[in-house]
Amino acid sequence: MIANSTFISPNELQRLVNQGDLSVAIIDVSWLLGRDVGRAYYERAHIPGARFIEFEQVLSDMPGEKGRHPLPQAEDVEWALSAAGVRSNDVIVFYDQGDSLAASRGALTLRHFGHRSATVLLGGFQRWTVEGYAVSTETTSIDPSEFRFDTANQRESFVHVESVLEGKGCLIDVRDQNRYLGISEPIDRVAGHIPGALNLPYSAVFHPISGLKSHALESFLTKNDLDLDSPIITYCGSGVTASFMGLAFEYLGVRDVKVYVGSWSEWIEDPRREVSVNTE
Repeated sequence: MIANSTFISPNELQRLVNQGDLSVAIIDVSWLLGRDVGRAYYERAHIPGARFIEFEQVLSDMPGEKGRHPLPQAEDVEWALSAAGVRSNDVIVFYDQGDSLAASRGALTLRHFGHRSATVLLGGFQRWTVEGYAVSTETTSIDPSEFRFDTANQRESFVHVESVLEGKGCLIDVRDQNRYLGISEPIDRVAGHIPGALNLPYSAVFHPISGLKSHALESFLTKNDLDLDSPIITYCGSGVTASFMGLAFEYLGVRDVKVYVGSWSEWIEDPRREVSVNTE
């Protein structure tokens, strides 16, 4: 297992667990926007040995002027992982029901705060079951641990609105095109996109079984004449979908990719910030 690896397949995860030469913590962060169903999914069936943590309680701070899913406090994440029995030297594998959104936000959050070995099960629980791996309904008692981030390993996975205002990097809006163009907005109170942003919808890149359509990312880079050394900032509605897309670009080989954590839900909090509509 390589530190800061991006995605892991079910076969690679099973082999990693079977080898037994590394301590592996598998974290279920199943989550759906606006629905409290994560724990129910976990209790219905999960990867054997997986622990569950609540995405919005652990990997996001309270919504407000910094957006719907601001970064949590590092000490709160440490406390939650300690309660789940995760140790500081564990290889941590996040997974969700299959869209890899909450899992990607989890992995990037840990890397941002200083945990080197955090990755995402690409395709999540859906791919795990489709490929025939074992599942469990058992929830065993957990002995608390003492998890601490190593601040010497902090890696800037997220950027804030100041970096966007300064025009640092190619800005990519990963929401559906109708939201990007301002034709419809089902979640936020203002429609449109950040001026200058390109559009690459998550739906064009996500594959329901394998988890990722790499060729869609490659085509986007070619079409927009971006090379692998081009700095990229992804954003969405609240920095969750953008986390998956940031990891996807990294997986493809982009060397400098960040996620605008506040994303659109923070951008529109200040009416002085410009909004573009009906342009690509």
